[in-house]
Amino acid sequence: MKLHAYCQARKISIARAGRELGIDCRATICRYANGDRVPPPDMVVRIYRWSNGAIKPADWYALPKLKKQAA
Repeated sequence: MKLHAYCQARKISIARAGRELGIDCRATICRYANGDRVPPPDMVVRIYRWSNGAIKPADWYALPKLKKQAA
């Protein structure tokens, strides 16, 4: 789950999420929420814990679509 979707589902503003996560710069949390920036590893863990595991570390990275291999 993405940060923006999590906040929408929980009716939490992005600004409130930033405050609860200890992020002082509103632009930073907005960049995380919009997918413009991947947080550093320690913040990824903090967001994971804050969201009770709903936002997983892998959710920050787009994985390529894998082609099915012929058997």
